[in-house]
Amino acid sequence: MKNKYYALIIFSFAFCFQTNAQCLEGTHTPFDEDSWVSCEETTNPNPERPVSHWIMYDLGFEYVLDSTHFWNLNTWGQEDAGVKEVVIDYSLDGVNWVSLDTFIMDQASASYKYQGVSGPSFDHTAARYVLVTALSNWGDSDCTGLSEIRFGVSETVSTDPTPELTNDFMVISPNPVKDFANVSIKSDMMPERIGLYDLSGRLIEERNNVLSKNVIFTMKGLPGGIYIVKASVDGLALTGKVVKVK
Repeated sequence: MKNKYYALIIFSFAFCFQTNAQCLEGTHTPFDEDSWVSCEETTNPNPERPVSHWIMYDLGFEYVLDSTHFWNLNTWGQEDAGVKEVVIDYSLDGVNWVSLDTFIMDQASASYKYQGVSGPSFDHTAARYVLVTALSNWGDSDCTGLSEIRFGVSETVSTDPTPELTNDFMVISPNPVKDFANVSIKSDMMPERIGLYDLSGRLIEERNNVLSKNVIFTMKGLPGGIYIVKASVDGLALTGKVVKVK
């Protein structure tokens, strides 16, 4: 597969041939160098997906993602190779995948005025890896591709250079918990932010500008399982696990 790994945004170039032409914001050029094309189906990183054309984004860190915007393959004469039915998965570790949505992407117009389409929203979900799998295209028998994807990012959940501290600095009780979890921060500083996440990285509840070292999360009504508590305290990332029982 060609060019499988891209950064957070596949950048497009905005320029026009005609001196009196206007380059519209949010458009995409019809050049093949500004796109991703796969002409060989390979094993998908998500074992639940078939051998297929796919592209996986490693964003580098965990981000809280929201909106998406897609530009289908906009290259002159290659519109039929544009993706049609697409499934999006996301992951925190590149191993365990969660399905976001499956949708049909309109065919590109192969023009400078092509502005793409809005894709599914992550709805404030934490992820580091995003996997886009093409289940079909618009008729090309050999290759499949697209021009660009942009992700709306709310915040960075964690970065590698940030020290990560665990149980010695965060106490969660009771644990296991049924209704209410009390999180105590063992630090001289107040937490700037503290959040409760499920194992897929979805943010369940968040507190900002916390004025206490003890925070109570309501877990009544949540499905049983393991949940992650993440706090930011004076530049440090604190994490802890809590088990919810029914």
